[in-house]
Amino acid sequence: MVPIKNPKIGQIVLARKEEFDGMHRAILKKTTDGMAEIEYIDYCGGNTVPIESLKNVDKEISSISCSKIVSPPYPCLKDIDETGVAFLKELIARKTKLKVVLENAHFDLMYNDGSDSVSLSQKLTKTEQQEVKVPEPKSKQSEVQTVVLEKEPSIDEAVKPVSLSDMNYIKLEKGKELYLCYTCSGRSITLLKTSDDVVKYMAQLEVLDMKDTEHFAPEVEQMCLAKHEHSWYRATVLERNPDGKSFEVLFVDYGNISTVQKEDVRKLPQEFAAIPILGISAYFEGIPKDQEQKVYDRLKELLPDDSILEVDVKTGINEDFEYGIEIPSIYAKLKEEKLL
Repeated sequence: MVPIKNPKIGQIVLARKEEFDGMHRAILKKTTDGMAEIEYIDYCGGNTVPIESLKNVDKEISSISCSKIVSPPYPCLKDIDETGVAFLKELIARKTKLKVVLENAHFDLMYNDGSDSVSLSQKLTKTEQQEVKVPEPKSKQSEVQTVVLEKEPSIDEAVKPVSLSDMNYIKLEKGKELYLCYTCSGRSITLLKTSDDVVKYMAQLEVLDMKDTEHFAPEVEQMCLAKHEHSWYRATVLERNPDGKSFEVLFVDYGNISTVQKEDVRKLPQEFAAIPILGISAYFEGIPKDQEQKVYDRLKELLPDDSILEVDVKTGINEDFEYGIEIPSIYAKLKEEKLL
C-alpha cells in the first residue's frame, strides 16, 4: 500500500480503525496541521488521524460496493438497563431473526420467543409506556423487512398527474467528487450522490407494502410507481406497448429500464413528486468515434454496479438532462489499453 503524498478533499483512502485490524476505506473530509478528518465508507462514524498514516486505494478496492446500511436509530436503546444489554447479547449469540414492523414514521423490531411474536422494545424496557410509541404487532401482510417510508402513501389523498418535465433534479457542480456509480450501460451511466440526504430519500422512495390496489395506465412521460421484483419505485413511462397491458418504464432514481404489466403500476402520490429525481444521467466525454463501441463495451466491464468512484463533471446538463463526465481512474485504464 502506497502512502498518500498530496491528499485531496473527497479522496478515497485507506485508514486504520481502532476496533478492527487492517486498513479500511474512508473519505477524506478535511486536513489541518498534518491531521486528516475521515469518514469511513463501510462503517458508521469517522476519525481524526495523521495524514502520514493514510494509504492510497487501488482501483479494485475502490470499486467494491459499499457494505454500510444506514437505518434510523432504535427508539428505546438509550433507556435499557444491564439486563436489557445482556438480553441483546443473547439474541445476537443465537442469531435470532428480527422483523421490522412499520407504522408511518415509527417502527419496532419483533422476534419470536417460541410461541408468539414479541415486541423487542417492550421486552428491553419492561414497560408498555414508551417515550416513543411503537405499533403493536401487525399481520404478516403488514410486516416488512426494512424501514422504507416516513409516511406511507394514502389511497384517499388527491393524486395529481405529474410528468417527467414537472420533476426537480439533483443538480451537480463542475469538478471532481465521489459518486455511487449505480448502473452503466456503456454509452451512459446513472450516478447517485453519496450525501446523507440522498440515502434518506432512497429509503423513503422504496415501497414494500403497497396499500393502493387500483391499477393505473399512465401516458408517455407521466410519472408513476412501478413494481420491480418485490418493491415499488418511482418511474416514468417511455412507451405504451401495443397490447395495452404493459409499459416500458424508466426507474428514474436508478436508471434501469424494464417492461412492467398494468397491474404492477400505480399512481404517484404527491409526497413522492416533491422529492427531486435522485438518479443523475451522464454521458462519457472524449470517446473517440472510431472506437466508440469498443470503449462502451469496456466501460460496462470496468464499472460494476454500486461502485464508488471519483467522477469529474466536465459539462453542465444538456437538453437530454445529461451531464458530461470523465472518471479519472477508468480513463487512465482506457488509455493504458489504447482505447483513448
